[in-house]
Amino acid sequence: MSTLNRKISKQFHDSYKVIDGRRVVKFPWKKDRTLSSNTYDIALQRLKSLQKKFKNTDFQNIYTELMQDYIDKNQVEIATETLANESRTFYLLHHVVEKQKNNNVKYRIVFDGSSHSPGHPSLNEFLSKGQIYCEKF
Repeated sequence: MSTLNRKISKQFHDSYKVIDGRRVVKFPWKKDRTLSSNTYDIALQRLKSLQKKFKNTDFQNIYTELMQDYIDKNQVEIATETLANESRTFYLLHHVVEKQKNNNVKYRIVFDGSSHSPGHPSLNEFLSKGQIYCEKF
């Protein structure tokens, strides 16, 4: 394991906490990077696309239930208008994935750390990758 990976692993273990039954760790931010863009415009485009899908009320109800669960568990927060005015606010975009299995359809929300404003890095580019602990199957 490299020195950097040891440092990232130590930070992970040192920051690990259980708060109200939830496991919490700090992101392994790269020291030499600073968020340089506001992803508000991309988030707004994604929201408009999502709103078109809400014409299907079943989809809208499923999405609302999934997102409300994240809100209730304090895993996400509602973005306020004041946040939108800050120059270095980074919205973690998301989309809904549908999976069919045995005539059942399951939905889940997938967060997209690779999205970015044109000419600016993504959130993923600000995070150290660290050691891979699971072998690829």
